[in-house]
Amino acid sequence: PRLITWAEQGRAALGDQPMLAAARLTGLRLTGAHGQALAEARSLAARYPGQAVFASHRAWNALRLRELAEAEAAAIDATRAAPREQGAWALLATIWRITGDPRGAWLLDHDRLVMVADLATPR
Repeated sequence: PRLITWAEQGRAALGDQPMLAAARLTGLRLTGAHGQALAEARSLAARYPGQAVFASHRAWNALRLRELAEAEAAAIDATRAAPREQGAWALLATIWRITGDPRGAWLLDHDRLVMVADLATPR
């Protein structure tokens, strides 16, 4: 709840700022207010199109509420907006694993990417 309070105080002092809105969404998610967070994330994603942070919050909260089609669409939006952001890809992999989508195996590719390797240790 403290994060929500700080975000609201920041908004009162500085006006609408995307990062303060993102902080509020994080606070809502951490307190389990997923329905409220999802509603606000939808609104913010529409107000700030192309901002990966709001698409990721939308995906996270939709996933938490088992709204899988929306979670997938939002995660895809987030990966397009910020292709190097690992969190959005992790959400997408989770969604695809839950839904049985074969793209999950393509994305994770355990056979190629997970292996045992000997590493030299510095002396």
